[in-house]
Amino acid sequence: MSTELLGQRIWTDDELLGMEDTKFWQLVDGELYKMSPAGAEHAEICSRLLITIGLHVRRKKLGRIYDSSIGFRMSRENCFSADVSFVAKARVAIVLPDPEKFVQGSPDFVIEVLSPRSTLKELERKIELFFSFGARAAWLVLPRKRTVRVYTDGRDYQTLDISGVLSIEECLPGLAIPVREVFEDPAFES
Repeated sequence: MSTELLGQRIWTDDELLGMEDTKFWQLVDGELYKMSPAGAEHAEICSRLLITIGLHVRRKKLGRIYDSSIGFRMSRENCFSADVSFVAKARVAIVLPDPEKFVQGSPDFVIEVLSPRSTLKELERKIELFFSFGARAAWLVLPRKRTVRVYTDGRDYQTLDISGVLSIEECLPGLAIPVREVFEDPAFES
């Protein structure tokens, strides 16, 4: 997760938003981390999921979908993003009182994609924190294994391989994504 650690202290939203390279800083358990840019595979997986889920959310008018540039302020010690996140329509006004600030609370659903610069332990901790502050579901994409962990609480998960289908009825009714499509781009198939 981290390339640089600045230490532990209480950081306000304004301080975090005012930092140089703001979108690359995350506060996890009171420690401030500078994030590295992601590689191409990571970005492609995130983009495919963001587009697919975003179109579904928009068609069904379910809420808001976000990329990794948004921060979720869940407590004084935790303000970070997910690779892809969703906030249900009923909660948007509650958790986003000021659109120029961080979302105040956890998203309903998050997706994290393991990259070579992150560890599984770091992403598991973030997912655990998202759930402890109100997330209802999460996916953890493991590109090297070509699997996706589906979480319905902060610790327990089911693993789907490329023969599986991802769905999340409690947050995004009607959504179904074949796991194969998370890892493969049909535009490049012959």
